[in-house]
Amino acid sequence: MATIRLTEKTLAALAAPTDAPQAYNWDTELRGFGVVVGRSGQRTFVVRGRTNGEQRKIKIGIANAPRASDGHAWTVLLARIEARKLLGQMAEGKAPVSPSAPRVTGPTLRRGLELHVANMRKRGCSDRSIDTIASEVPRLLGDRMDRPMAELTGARNRYVPNRERVDDLVPWWALVQTLSPVRRDLQTFCLFTGMRSEAARNTRWADVDEERGALVVPKPKGGERKAFTLPLPRTLIDMLAKRRAGNLDEFGPYGGDGGWIFPSISRDGERVQPLAEPKEYRTDPATKKKVAILPGLHTLRRTYLSVAAEAGIGEIDRHVLANHAFGRQDVNSTYIAQAFPHLAECQAKIEAALWSRLTPTTPPAAAAPSKRPAAARRGKRESVV
Repeated sequence: MATIRLTEKTLAALAAPTDAPQAYNWDTELRGFGVVVGRSGQRTFVVRGRTNGEQRKIKIGIANAPRASDGHAWTVLLARIEARKLLGQMAEGKAPVSPSAPRVTGPTLRRGLELHVANMRKRGCSDRSIDTIASEVPRLLGDRMDRPMAELTGARNRYVPNRERVDDLVPWWALVQTLSPVRRDLQTFCLFTGMRSEAARNTRWADVDEERGALVVPKPKGGERKAFTLPLPRTLIDMLAKRRAGNLDEFGPYGGDGGWIFPSISRDGERVQPLAEPKEYRTDPATKKKVAILPGLHTLRRTYLSVAAEAGIGEIDRHVLANHAFGRQDVNSTYIAQAFPHLAECQAKIEAALWSRLTPTTPPAAAAPSKRPAAARRGKRESVV
């Protein structure tokens, strides 16, 4: 690679390479602007720079060839002006399109968003989901709203999944016990079901089938998904019985819990509503600022699914228990329909695996010797649930 001050004179003097397919010559005046010369002698203006940490190289146009926008021939001056514009876009984190690329037509992102929102309303998606996507897309992609969707790519932002989970459940469990009863039971409920925060907080007593030990989720996330029945582990069946009695005592003065399993009092103190704020904060005595003392409820969802996988629960069973849509489907997944007793067995295995992580274990050296006969000690262990 060579560096020169690109002018019409120096451009014309560039010789075609003989020992390589092409040779790059970078301008000393504008960093990132250059020209590549091929063996045929063709000179192509290019620009290179970084967009969100990713190195990109974009073709501007061929010297003396007409540019697509107005038919004027590409000169060093016109190419330098275009290079400044492209470098500025890359510095702002945008993914510029080569001016020499064929013009892409078709529906714009704005029109696509309008159609998508209309389809969400038709499918019966929640108002909150609709409002979120209708506001967040223009906020994050405002500079692309009027560009054809066909020319948009995922190069600007790549999705990196959050794999945070609660690895050590013993201190987490101890801290949960210090919360108010309703908030404590919500944390327990989310850990043992893996339910999404909003769905868990809006669960009603009418959704609980006490006879079957099940919870009916009438409107899961995504309007196209049907209601489904979730087996409840014994831990939650017992917890819900105590929660019903606790709600009667705590919210009786307000006319009851309003049918909500996890109720709270509105800020104005006039009505009962589902628990609005799921995050747990405490005020730091030193800074006087609120700091999170527990991870969010979605972290418990990841913990539940991670423990389920470690307990040997199959992928399709985990999908159903978590009410996840299949990212890809094969013939088997479209035919399999799990029976409720089978899912209840899966839930029981996950429950046992969670309790094995919630209960602190005594180091072998400090464990008290068993007084049972050796034969009894070799017998079948009792379940922890």
